[in-house]
Amino acid sequence: MTQGVVQDNKFNVEDTCLRGDFISTPKKMVAALGLAGKDGDPKTPLEWRFRDSNGMRWTVYDYKLMRHMRPEAIRTSSAPTVFNIGGEEESDPTEFREFLKTKLNPELLNLKTAAQRRADDLRMLAEMDRKANGDGCCSVNFVLKIAVFVAVIAAAVQLFVWPGIDLALDISRPMPTLTHPPLTCTHVPGPLGAEDMVVWDGTPLTSELDALRTFNHALPPRASDPAGSVTRWGIWAIEPPAVGSSTARGGNASGYTARKLELNGLPNGVGFHSHGLAVRGNTLFVVNHAMDGVYGDRIEEFALSRDSEGRVTLTFSRAHLGGADARFTTQMSGGINAVAPINDAGDFYATQWIPWNNPRDGYRRGLLAELKQISYILLGGALQIKRSRIWHCKGNNGECRPVGDRATVWNGIDLIPAAPGSDGLGRVVAVDMANRDLAVFSAQANGDLVLERRISVDGMIDNVRWVPELGRLWAGGMGNTKQCYFGWLGQHKDGKIEPRGGGGAPISGELCPGHAISVDVDAPDGDVRYEAVYSGERLAGVSAAVPISGSSSFAMGSFVDAGLVVCDRRKD
Repeated sequence: MTQGVVQDNKFNVEDTCLRGDFISTPKKMVAALGLAGKDGDPKTPLEWRFRDSNGMRWTVYDYKLMRHMRPEAIRTSSAPTVFNIGGEEESDPTEFREFLKTKLNPELLNLKTAAQRRADDLRMLAEMDRKANGDGCCSVNFVLKIAVFVAVIAAAVQLFVWPGIDLALDISRPMPTLTHPPLTCTHVPGPLGAEDMVVWDGTPLTSELDALRTFNHALPPRASDPAGSVTRWGIWAIEPPAVGSSTARGGNASGYTARKLELNGLPNGVGFHSHGLAVRGNTLFVVNHAMDGVYGDRIEEFALSRDSEGRVTLTFSRAHLGGADARFTTQMSGGINAVAPINDAGDFYATQWIPWNNPRDGYRRGLLAELKQISYILLGGALQIKRSRIWHCKGNNGECRPVGDRATVWNGIDLIPAAPGSDGLGRVVAVDMANRDLAVFSAQANGDLVLERRISVDGMIDNVRWVPELGRLWAGGMGNTKQCYFGWLGQHKDGKIEPRGGGGAPISGELCPGHAISVDVDAPDGDVRYEAVYSGERLAGVSAAVPISGSSSFAMGSFVDAGLVVCDRRKD
């Protein structure tokens, strides 16, 4: 095809127009095409003329280099230079474009057909029209759009943000005054941040969240551990005197002690940072924020038993990572809160309290990370930002899928099993923390959750536990004072909780009085559904409370405080 292009600098190129351009050097052009042009021509000291096999005329030229270079300097220059391509308006550039590629191998060759040039012209005209009609940076329309945007933001601030900030700063709005029967209570040293509690065979068990040092501050340095070089918090048993004897089922508040349990069989190298707990039969379910550099969140199962002395023992049996895609570890690290087992196959529900993922070797740190978490929890309810989910998971690391409604912060969860012969799985009660209520769902046979009702509890509740022998739901909560979130941050030093007194005494509950309540989930609408079990300052907030089976005592823990509290309801 290129054989038809003829170079002849005598061709008349009048009435041609600009058709394109490319980059080359004058020296390279002269070497390939020879000298051309006229000395003294102010516009084109370098110009070459051609005719293609269709008789169409073409020209290649520099433009006004003579204004700042002498002709001899131009022709020997190795500087990259833009050369224009001229041609007849409707000529097909295909043949000449191939000629230029073969002869010159230019950079950024731009030579278009008439249709392509017209399309470019139309786009340019449209852009000019758009700017002329007000979409430019300084146009009237642009200013109007900015004004509307500012007005919308101002309205949002007035309608939502200020009420949200007011709600966040006025979390001093307490629960209504709660009164409870006379109690004899004792502080029991042991876990740091006794977050969640269950009772197995009459013995309360608690997780150890240590929230001040983990969620709000740097993790302690990793320490050597018999099961691997990872940091491990524990599971603790709250035991009365003479464990294994008859007094173990009827002890009073004064004799309880807390014992950290061995995590028998937990794989080497797996970190252990316990959050939510649940029991089904002789199996303990644990939400574990492993954060060991490999795993994020895991829901683990431990077999429960007693040793020859009647003490509770734990033996690891299996871990759930959130299905085949390890969803808990890869997408929700640090975000799973509580768990509720469904059946002996290991199916369960789990709540997600924060809708983002943390690194596998620890929680995100720094002011922005803390502001993000606090702002989401405190303002999310007021702004109705609902991203937290409840997950239904099949046993043995099977499929996990979201079910039920979204919330700002789903927290504690428990299953009230269906009566024998009933359809479905029963009812699921989940804490909508930012909304200050309990959501009661009907659990369908396939695991779906259908909302039945919401029970207002007036305060910020943490964990819930169904107590079948009482037919009521027990829950721990806090007084909703701003110190619950900000005062606690002053109760640490160098990553260690500073106790109010010596010997592992709790931090000041005056910062945020704690409450334990008992809820009647079947009370008719409009009736008072909860009553106080405890209200006071022995713990800085109560995150969980459980009655101790076979006794008149109950145990309470706080996710930020040191130790736990056991109270006796018997009259002195």
